Amino acid sequence: MSCCMMSPCPTTAVGVASRLAPTGNLFPFRGVLVPLRRSKQSYRCIRCHTTLESQAEPANRREPEASEAPTAPEKEKKQEWVDLDSRRRARLNRRSERREERLANVAVREEIFEVGPEGMAVGDLAAMLAIPAVDVVKYLFLNGVMAAINATLDPDTVKAVGKEYGVEVLDRDVADVASGAVKSLDLSLDEDEVAVPRPPVVAVMGHVDHGKTSLLDHIRSTRVAAGEAGGITQSIGAYTCAVDSGGERRAITFLDTPGHEAFGAMRARGARVTDVAVLVVAADDGVRPQTREAAAHARAAGVPIVVAINKVDKPGADVPRVMQELAAEDLVPEAWGGKTPVVEISAKRGTGIDGLLEVVLLVAELEELVACPDRPALGTVLEARMDRRQGACATLLVQTGTLRLGDMVAAGQAYGRVRSMQSAGGAVDSAGPSTAVAMLGLSEVPTAGDEFTADASGSVEAVRGALAALPQGAVVLRYLLAAPGEVSESDVALASASGGVVLAFQTRAGEAAALAAKQAGVELRAYSVIYDLVDDVRAAMEGRLTSVQETVPLGEAVVKATFGGGARRVAGCEVTEGALRKGASLRVWRGATLVHEGTLTSLRRVKEDVASVAAGTECGVSVPDFHGWEAGDRLEAFKLVQKKQKLEQAQAAVASFGD
Repeated sequence: MSCCMMSPCPTTAVGVASRLAPTGNLFPFRGVLVPLRRSKQSYRCIRCHTTLESQAEPANRREPEASEAPTAPEKEKKQEWVDLDSRRRARLNRRSERREERLANVAVREEIFEVGPEGMAVGDLAAMLAIPAVDVVKYLFLNGVMAAINATLDPDTVKAVGKEYGVEVLDRDVADVASGAVKSLDLSLDEDEVAVPRPPVVAVMGHVDHGKTSLLDHIRSTRVAAGEAGGITQSIGAYTCAVDSGGERRAITFLDTPGHEAFGAMRARGARVTDVAVLVVAADDGVRPQTREAAAHARAAGVPIVVAINKVDKPGADVPRVMQELAAEDLVPEAWGGKTPVVEISAKRGTGIDGLLEVVLLVAELEELVACPDRPALGTVLEARMDRRQGACATLLVQTGTLRLGDMVAAGQAYGRVRSMQSAGGAVDSAGPSTAVAMLGLSEVPTAGDEFTADASGSVEAVRGALAALPQGAVVLRYLLAAPGEVSESDVALASASGGVVLAFQTRAGEAAALAAKQAGVELRAYSVIYDLVDDVRAAMEGRLTSVQETVPLGEAVVKATFGGGARRVAGCEVTEGALRKGASLRVWRGATLVHEGTLTSLRRVKEDVASVAAGTECGVSVPDFHGWEAGDRLEAFKLVQKKQKLEQAQAAVASFGD
């Protein structure tokens, strides 16, 4: 039996079997039908559907002896199978490479991003949403908006499209974001502090899908010291790698801040704590909106920029075009006579990474990065979250000083004692400059970007303990914030909003904080002796107590006789104690009965008006509104004074009132 395919296959030159589909126990493999067992085989032509059959070989077929040489056709058949196997492996490798490339180029949808007053291009919006640009145009058309694929949309339209795809779009205030990137921590050294070199802190920034994550992953997997538990603790958000430079081992700390995170304030915080910014730009895509924004953040923070042109090995890579676009953004490459270092890399293949790290170290050397490890830690909160089992967890970047277990830490409104710390290599007891750690022990979750300060001496607790000893039955102290570190502008703002005062013990207020306090009318007091602080707080508390009227005795007298009558009646008295004074308050007692209380308006001695009469002396006394004097009446002269209460008196009064 024959069919239309009985001639050799023009594509594979294997023969008729390459064009036949199996009907028996066969499976196709790169165009060749391979029997699974020796039995009768059936073949059907896929073009003319003719069925061909072949008989199975005898079961007792003799295998060729080892000494028997294979014939020429057998050699050709064996070579044919070898060629097919090589081609199979090559095709599988090409498929694997194409699959990896597709996965590497999968777009990532932003969950939140910002739009400026200038709006956003349709293509950029589509990239943010990880959808084709035609889908954006189609959505707008269905909603009555005609827009070309290269059009620029206004902010309201961008927000509407984002809402359709479940993405939040925020208004970007360029001035606010730029100002937020300005470094605000005072890391200056005192005269008695010894400065030592510290590793540079590097933030890798760039537009979405430009390869920032691939770059960090490559550095992380090849540069982090072996032996670390699990390589990297992902939640730390930072790690330190070692680089050989000039014959010595140097360290670089990388901040793993997501490059595809479009929220402007997040990227600004990254710039605030960074010494060098690596700006990743894809060679096949060029400068994009987030590229420009990241560069603006770095400039606002005064951070030098190193550009890494990534994906130079991809088809469509155009490095000269990218450099031209960089120059247009005032990032003129050094090769073109500018001041911006530009390194060509392939994060996927790892080429150019060593050169990039070397450039980063050279740029860092020019910055002369130093810090004093022998002081309380000061730095910035990178991220924070609430753990259901462990409580508030914050990732801190120590920028100067050393953070140790047991230190008291204040970060924004949160405070607490360091209970545990985790670095990229596992649990640690201390963290020096340019080190990131995740700590437990804060009272609440701070805000990413908050400054934090540490106090190893425990002075916060000492002050609070001393103030707690003051009686607070009538006036209660309320702490808006009790934390170590310098007085900041946020402290002043908190005191201003609540009508409080700022007390600084063994610390100082920065110039900005002092100026803010003066402008806001906030009282700012500094102390070096704890007893002075406690005395002033006591005085302030007692100043809030109401004054009490107190009677101060002046003298006593006894009526010996009376003279005159009616309104002119006068009491002749003998002063027995103290003195009677004109104008003093006066009580008249008749036995145990108070018969009058008023003012001593007339005091005479031998027919002359006098101001006072001392004990053992006789005098005449008269008051305008009392004339019922009788011999034996007893006079008490006194004065009334307003007196401030003591905390102890007020507390006793409160306690007695409660009883």
